[in-house]
This record gives sequence, structure tokens and C-alpha cells, in this order.
Amino acid sequence: MNSATRLVTLLGCVASFGNALPVTVAISNPNAFCTQKACPFSYVARTGANANQCGEVDAASRMPTSIWNDQRAVTEYVEATIKYYTVGGVQLENKVCDRKAFVPLKTQLTSWTTPELMRMCDLCGCTYPACPDVPDDPSQNVYCSLCGPKYNTPVIVTIFRPGKPQTSNECGTTFSAGGNTCVRNPGNPINPVAWTTGQNHAACQTYCDTQERGGCCEASLSKAFDCKFYPEGTSVPNATMPRSMTLPCIQPPPPPVATCGKYFGPGGNDCVTDVPPPGGEGYITWTGLTAAQAKVNCAAEGKTGCCSFRSDGSGRTTFYANGYNVPNYRYPNDATLQCTEAPPPPPRPPANCQAFGGAATACSRNPDPTAPDREPTQWLYVEPEVCFAECEKEGQTGCCQHQATGVCAFFAGGQVNSVNPPPSTSAGLCLGPSCTTGLDFACGAAKREGVFQCGQCVGKAQAQLTQCSEAQEEAYCVA
Repeated sequence: MNSATRLVTLLGCVASFGNALPVTVAISNPNAFCTQKACPFSYVARTGANANQCGEVDAASRMPTSIWNDQRAVTEYVEATIKYYTVGGVQLENKVCDRKAFVPLKTQLTSWTTPELMRMCDLCGCTYPACPDVPDDPSQNVYCSLCGPKYNTPVIVTIFRPGKPQTSNECGTTFSAGGNTCVRNPGNPINPVAWTTGQNHAACQTYCDTQERGGCCEASLSKAFDCKFYPEGTSVPNATMPRSMTLPCIQPPPPPVATCGKYFGPGGNDCVTDVPPPGGEGYITWTGLTAAQAKVNCAAEGKTGCCSFRSDGSGRTTFYANGYNVPNYRYPNDATLQCTEAPPPPPRPPANCQAFGGAATACSRNPDPTAPDREPTQWLYVEPEVCFAECEKEGQTGCCQHQATGVCAFFAGGQVNSVNPPPSTSAGLCLGPSCTTGLDFACGAAKREGVFQCGQCVGKAQAQLTQCSEAQEEAYCVA
């Protein structure tokens, strides 16, 4: 019997329960996508308000530790879940939602049981939900704990909508060592968002990714809510929390948006492409959209191309990168419009940034709450020299900050602040190219000692070691 398509026997709820009558299903590549680190299940809704959206859960935290040494039981768990758990008539698949076709939308709680799935708990001598938490007997392949309340509380499902991801990953890839926690931004103390993941770090990272903003992600092995995201938060050492780890998250850049025609043209037209983008198939398709939604989705691709919409009730929409319109009278309900990619912004001339000061300095935000770009631009896992160069490329007046964890941030219009800075953080002031008149950038070593000289020091042999105030800086800036 070929191991890749072997038949297994489901003897119980989702594992082997005594001498029950077997249910046999075909297994293809058993356990390929279900490990102790992550065991994802997903589905794509076909109808209703959530049509075309993908739902994803991680079941690894809903399985006892001992089952991972019994690969046959893991296989049976996967197959039973697929066979007996459906969403709107759609069976689950043992895989994650396609990250190239879907982007995170929201998270919500949902039941992790169905009557069909839980009726097999009768084999454990109980009727769900009246089954207690009981010890498992791995030596006999018995895992009746799967019927108890511990592993059957509502599960968090992450909902993804169709679309192109803004970034491949907004949070770091590896949590820090234990003994680190997240803290709120004292200048904008936003309460954290919390989840229970069953101490699954991969799931915690996914939930923090869905926030799509900068901040600090914290995973704990000792808290009830073991995953938290602190918007605009930072990581600090905390020796009293040896089982807490952190992960930096960056603010994703806004996605490019193309300019598309105002309306779809007449029916009987279709899109084609002769030059697909490198590494791509040349098109992406959605269903169930309105004409307005079709235009938004095509524009969100951020590319020059052709957008086709079918008005027969199916809402089928296809975007062809580098595509163009051609008549196609076989499809009288198909209409098209053209989209044009926005030109890239012109490069900025570099700014003049001072060297980072000591470890007791940090950046504060632009004090003007109405000023644009108050959110910092961030880079992860970079050396101080790289951070310094990236800040200069921003070409703006502001503050450049580097942390020992490798997090680099540029605060447009920000200032250097030495009041209660985070540990192992240093900062330096950057002056845009329009702010060089009257400022002495050749005062020697003073520029590299953590301060800038104000305009008064021009021509003086001895530099005035004082950082320019905002008013002084404005007085010497070219309008």
C-alpha cells in the first residue's frame, strides 16, 4: 500500500478510542501541514456577506502535547476535521490562506466544534458538551481530552479579504529572548489588543501582522492573554517577566494605487495581455463584486493594465497587468476599463544628519499634532551605520533613532529628547537640504559629539555646543 495515499482508520473523536467501528478516508501526504508549531485549517466562503473571503485557524493549540509523538493520531485529527467540520457547506483544507491572493481583514471567535464531529465523543463514554477534561493514554492511542472543554473553547479565526498584500511581513521574524516586555508609547498611550493563542508564537505573529501598523508584539508563556500588540509601543527589558518575548512591527507603506477610468465601457469587450510581469501569471481574478468594487480592486493592484468586469450577476472581475482592450462579442456582459500606474515620487536630496548621541537619547514626535507624517518611518534589524544612511535618504528635517535591537526610526519634524529614553537607544538630529543656510556643518568634532551648532557659531573658532531649537532652526531655514 503506497504510504502517500494510504488508508487510515478514524477510531474516535479525532484519534483512536478503543474498539469503535472504523471510518476510513484516503490520506494524501499525511501531516505535511500539521505540526506542533502550526496546524492551519482554512476555507474560502462561497456565498453570503463573507463570499470570497478566506478564514484561517491554527489548531495546534487545540491538540494535547502527547499527540505529537503519535503521527497516526495527528493524521486522523486532520482527516476527521476536514471530513466533519464545514463552514456554509465548504470543507476545511489543511493549509493557510493564500498570502499572495488575500490580505488580513479582521479576527473573530468561532466555535471549534460541530455536531457531526463531536458525536464521536460517545466512544469516550460521554456525550459532548458534557465531557470532562480527562488524561490521555498515548500508549493505547487514546486522546479523550480532545472531547473536554480545554480543547473545545471558541477558536480565533483570522478573516482575509481578496487583494494584494501591502508587504510580505510587517513584523519581525523571530521573537526576542525571554525577559522582555512591550510598553505603551508614553506620548500616545494606546491600550494593547490581546488574544489567546495557546502559546503559539506563529499564531501570535500572524495576529500582530493583521494590525498593519507600527508597534510592539508580545508573546507570553504565563499570561491568560498570551499575545498582545501595543500600537506605537516599544520593547523594554523586564527581568520580572522571564517568560515574555517581544517582536518589533513596522508601519507598512501605503500600497500603490493606479488611476483607472471613471466607468466601464460597453459590453462585448475583454482584456488580454502580451507581456505578463516578471514572475507573474499576468492576471488576477475575483468573483461576486459590484462594478464599483471591481474598479477599486483593479486600482489597488497599482499597475498599468486592463480591468474586465462581467455584469451577468457573477461579478467576475479580472485584472491583466500590461493588458489592453479587445472586442469579444462572445461575452456581451463583459466590459473593460484601463488603469495607469502612478509615477514614482521624485528622489529627495539627502539630509544632513548628526552622529548618534549617547545611549541616553531618543526621538520625540513632531510636537505639531496637525503636521503630516507624524508616524515614524522604520527599518528592522539594521546596524547604526545603515540606520544613519537611511535617515539621510529621507531628505527631511527630523530625528533619527537607533535601538540596540536593530530597530531604526526616522521621525519627520521630530526632536532629540533625553528625558526617560528607552534603554540602549540613541538619537541624532537631521536637517533637510533647505535648512543649511546659516548653519555651520563644518565646526569640526562638535558635529560628531551629539550636538549641532546653531547659526551663531558660523565663523567662530569655538562651537556653541547647543542643539538648535525649533525657532532657531526655522530662522535659518530657506523658505
